[in-house]
Amino acid sequence: MPFDVVRQQLDYQIAFGDLLNRIPEDIVLSQFAGAALDRFNPGTATIYFKGEVPPEVVSLVGSAGVSGIQLQGGMRYSNEDLKTLKRAVVDTVKELGYSQLTLSIEPGTQRLELLVVDYPGSSFTTASELAEAIAIRLDDTFQVAPHDLMVEIRP
Repeated sequence: MPFDVVRQQLDYQIAFGDLLNRIPEDIVLSQFAGAALDRFNPGTATIYFKGEVPPEVVSLVGSAGVSGIQLQGGMRYSNEDLKTLKRAVVDTVKELGYSQLTLSIEPGTQRLELLVVDYPGSSFTTASELAEAIAIRLDDTFQVAPHDLMVEIRP
């Protein structure tokens, strides 16, 4: 990749990061649901929000001088909610007998991606069984359904 392209991408990432840091704290704590640079379209990014996009953020982005920013509302969870959900998923998976796991959340869909290492004598033989067990335990608090989880069990 040519140096000038790399430099443009780095400049954009810095400007995008600076913009994120200017979002008011009350919005970050209650509505901010994540952000992502588009890896296929350099110079574009999306900021996600639980519920509606706050008007203050629309105004902030409009005056920031950073092009290619998309604002998307309608996410089920804020970033703070996701931190709590991740802790609950990890605790649940450990209670179900798995100690080696990796958990990530896709920003645009908020789908939980869980990778666990199987062990001899584990209770679940398929990923869908494990996803169902996790969803049952978390449904009352987080309204998580098995289709919200992408689970992979590795030997």
